[in-house]
Amino acid sequence: MLPAEPVLYCRSGDKTKELAEKLSEQGVPVNFLEGGVLGWEASGFELERPD
Repeated sequence: MLPAEPVLYCRSGDKTKELAEKLSEQGVPVNFLEGGVLGWEASGFELERPD
């Protein structure tokens, strides 16, 4: 089994998109969560927060 690429995320997705592009240019395979955590929740997906 091949290892999965890490997924970067932040609140809105702006910072991780820039970071993912920089890492990709350096040959580091990463993905990012488009729209960040806010977009994830707006799409109806649940988010588990620690107590």
